Amino acid sequence: MSNPKHLAGLVSLSGDDAPQWAPQELGAMWKHQLEAPLQFDLSTIAKDVDATITQMTRADPRPLGRFVDLFRHPRPPLELLQWTKDFAKAQTSGEGMPPEIAAALYYASILLARMRCNRRISELDDAALYRGSARIMEQPWLDPETREFFSTALASLKTAADPR
Repeated sequence: MSNPKHLAGLVSLSGDDAPQWAPQELGAMWKHQLEAPLQFDLSTIAKDVDATITQMTRADPRPLGRFVDLFRHPRPPLELLQWTKDFAKAQTSGEGMPPEIAAALYYASILLARMRCNRRISELDDAALYRGSARIMEQPWLDPETREFFSTALASLKTAADPR
């Protein structure tokens, strides 16, 4: 059951106080976001999302309809990762989704581009990427699969920064 203060924050007309979400609520929202259709959310950023998904699934029959499909894909389309990053960045105000969820999408898309496409889609240097990603990985609401991905990516970033 939701805390009444959380509910009051949802209907606040002043917009001054963003709701403070409990970890289990953020976990449920993260799972919901992972299941959300890419086409719906990313169409706010790019017009040709549907065409890109159709083209990519012709070349590779793995599904690409949801964020979870994109995150599990061994070679996710770079355009979709870029659009996911841009979508997440646009959400950081907390208007559309909690900033914690937006940050997880943001860092996951950047790390996926680095890890699976060997490309940079952000101007963040490795130290800033590491710090932000480490904060996401520490969140108690993060699901085990995403946490494992962040852990692997952080180890790779650390090795790249300090190849001793």
